[in-house]
Amino acid sequence: MNSIRINAALGQLLAAILLVSQIQGSQKAKPEPPPNIRRVNAALQALALNRVESIYPPQAAAARIFGTVVVEVTVDESGNVASVRALSGHPLLKDAATDAARGWTFKPTIVDGKPIKVIGTLAFTFKLPEYLLRDRNIEQLKKQIAVSPQNPNLQYRLGLAFEANE
Repeated sequence: MNSIRINAALGQLLAAILLVSQIQGSQKAKPEPPPNIRRVNAALQALALNRVESIYPPQAAAARIFGTVVVEVTVDESGNVASVRALSGHPLLKDAATDAARGWTFKPTIVDGKPIKVIGTLAFTFKLPEYLLRDRNIEQLKKQIAVSPQNPNLQYRLGLAFEANE
């Protein structure tokens, strides 16, 4: 009777071992999706094959708005921008930055012989056009002259500003 119990116990043990090995085998058979890699501005820009410059929005120029917009991009396995979202920056500049980022293409990132998605940031800096800076300088000098009309230095600087603006 003991041998029957031992044989039954061994049979159950063998069945349990087979079941565990089948479960482990099925878990190993499912390949893990490759992880996304995160890259910051400089590292992502180093992989750029095609860059699209942002276009200064006329509304932002008229309002004399400038600054940097940081956008997060997801680059697919083939190196194209799959999604874009603005993380920071003035609202009047965000659309121009995201539009430009959509046009970028990148060298695909390969991990273990397979291309993977990359998430990273790009920074777009908007500077006021030179002509707006000159116009602003002229307006400031006119205001200063209105306060101090006899100041020859202000008159001279205003003349230089007009000359540079031509």
